Amino acid sequence: MPNINMKCLIMKKIYHIIAVLCLLLPLYSLHCQELLVYNTIPGRSPSEHYQCRVKLETEDDNAWRDAFVLQTTCKTDDGYYSILHDWSASWIAFESDFNGDKVVVEISKKDGTPITKAMVRPMAEASPAVISDGKAYVTFTEPTNINVDINGQMEDQYTGMEYAGNPVHTISVFANPVYQIPNTSDPGVIELNPGDAIPSDRSLWHTVYFKPGVHDIGMAFEILSDETLFIPGNAVVHGTIHPPNAWGNASAQNIKVYGSGAISGENYAWTGDGAKENKTFTYQAAKAHLEGFVVVDPANHTFNMNCSFGDPQYFNTYKNLKILAWRQNSDAINAFRHSVISDCFFRVQDDVFYYGENVKINNIVTWNDANGAVLYLTKGSSVMEDSYFKNITSIYHRSQWHYWDGGRIISMRETPPGRTIRNVHIQNVVVEDPYPAFPPFYATMVAGSNEAIVLDNVIFDNVHQEHDGVSSTKDETRGKPQNTLLGLDNSRQWENITFRNCYFNGKWLGSLSDGNFKTANIDEYTIRFELTPVMPVTDFTSTLTSITEGASISFMDLSGNFPTTWNWTFEGGTPATSNQQNPTTSYLHEGTYDVSLTTTNQYGSSSITYSNYVTVGTIETGISANPDNGDLKTNIDVLSLYPNPAQNMLYIDFNQQALRNIYLYTLAGQMVYNKQTLEDKIQIDIQALNIGGPLLVQVQSDQSVSTYKVLCR
Repeated sequence: MPNINMKCLIMKKIYHIIAVLCLLLPLYSLHCQELLVYNTIPGRSPSEHYQCRVKLETEDDNAWRDAFVLQTTCKTDDGYYSILHDWSASWIAFESDFNGDKVVVEISKKDGTPITKAMVRPMAEASPAVISDGKAYVTFTEPTNINVDINGQMEDQYTGMEYAGNPVHTISVFANPVYQIPNTSDPGVIELNPGDAIPSDRSLWHTVYFKPGVHDIGMAFEILSDETLFIPGNAVVHGTIHPPNAWGNASAQNIKVYGSGAISGENYAWTGDGAKENKTFTYQAAKAHLEGFVVVDPANHTFNMNCSFGDPQYFNTYKNLKILAWRQNSDAINAFRHSVISDCFFRVQDDVFYYGENVKINNIVTWNDANGAVLYLTKGSSVMEDSYFKNITSIYHRSQWHYWDGGRIISMRETPPGRTIRNVHIQNVVVEDPYPAFPPFYATMVAGSNEAIVLDNVIFDNVHQEHDGVSSTKDETRGKPQNTLLGLDNSRQWENITFRNCYFNGKWLGSLSDGNFKTANIDEYTIRFELTPVMPVTDFTSTLTSITEGASISFMDLSGNFPTTWNWTFEGGTPATSNQQNPTTSYLHEGTYDVSLTTTNQYGSSSITYSNYVTVGTIETGISANPDNGDLKTNIDVLSLYPNPAQNMLYIDFNQQALRNIYLYTLAGQMVYNKQTLEDKIQIDIQALNIGGPLLVQVQSDQSVSTYKVLCR
């Protein structure tokens, strides 16, 4: 790979030529997509377990770009969970503007052994993985963060309490937008080489551009107002970054740390949660902007930074951040107040989120291996008002110990006297883990003063967990963990909580008994369960649609509204039917074949058939997948859907008029929009829906059903 500056100069020249050609030849469409893949990080060893290559889908095999695969390993030092010793997490981070073409990532094992299965999570964020010649291929259509489980390490076994198997070696892929490189002609931008120190004279710079390689800025590097740190994808920075411990006008304002590189705590010892110097970010700032980078093996809390002004206009922004953590107290983020947190991927071994005042959290992927709650509502702020969590996907939620019950998805554990929890909205939380440690809800109160505990307008909306938690050999003596609401006394009860369209262990929750809740001191009149009965909306995808005779195809259910049974029919397939949610079947004879699926839940059934979906013959199968939930199906509606991401309005243009039903669903299965139309063009007011994160757009007509994914800002 050429020097990154030289590469940028070359690319600028190429873009200039293309721009001129676009002016001279307006009738021709020229591809202008940017794709930046880093193939080396000087001074850093690559992953011991995985290799990756990246290319645009329309490019030929000569265009594959080698990606440098990084790795972090769980050590045996103090603070590291023993159940995770010798585990590793590998990852790549590439950048693209996704301007018209898809990006394909190839994953292979470094020891040469074949990949036989691969699972993408979150499932809706990229294509299903395609296996070809012992390698896995995943296709991306937009910036997103995923994990690809290889050969069932997480998917086929429980890795929490009582696990005694081999160390687990995971790989994550972070598909970033293109981050702007600082203008190096500006004298206030310094290019810092590995081994050099950041100049202490702040008059010499306002921006530090970390050059390729490994840097060490030490613990508690102080960042001041209007300063920027840029960490590109080929740089790793060891250190912690702290604004001054000051408030109001004396605090740091307009600080920025961004890029697709990494900030590492690997060189620092764990000292418990009392030592602030090894927290990656702490103290407080105003209008801070943190974006893009990966925090590797933090030695303490990761983002533990308050807003230094009481005025909400000074809010802090945390966007597209990633954490790969192993240690105790490796909490993801406590933003305290006035913060917006979005599009992040947090693998931590303690609580993921603490609640705060006016803290907006949206479109987050979470992962716990040993400990911690996802949403901890009763620590971090004494008054928690006007905040929300929306569109949270827990891909794995496991625990080294099942009988300390605070490590749930939604935890209001140990709520103290004097606490106020008001106007809290938790919406669209999906637990994808096939082996979660616990049921999702846990709430207890603790004794102390005689102060009241104020609970008002707390809403759990579309919280979905399919499984009731993993059983253990200790359940017989300790009892299996349950959903829990335990109040303190008659004057301090759990009250004013609404469970709206929540789903657990095969049931939509209409009562406490449906969720197998353990209760004491609750106000049954204000603990409400609301349900909008919805039957499934059936849809599916597959890894391939064209194969050679004797090959197999894996199918993936994409149905909305949480079906409980699946009935597949594979014309020409062996087997010809299946009741599995995500089956595999083989095709022995040349031809074209239909595939049908019927799904059922407690409210009804729905079916779908795709005619001529599978083509079997002497053809090249390649690595084509179906990342857009329908665009390789032979029987789809021809439409144009834009813009994507959508912020205010979403437009859908069809090639002809026909009677159609248009549905919009959240990933939790909640229908948020429905329209029947004969028009060949419609517009949907996304802003009025007040929904952020990914949505599924389903278009139904007499001829077809097709599903697309749209990201809403």
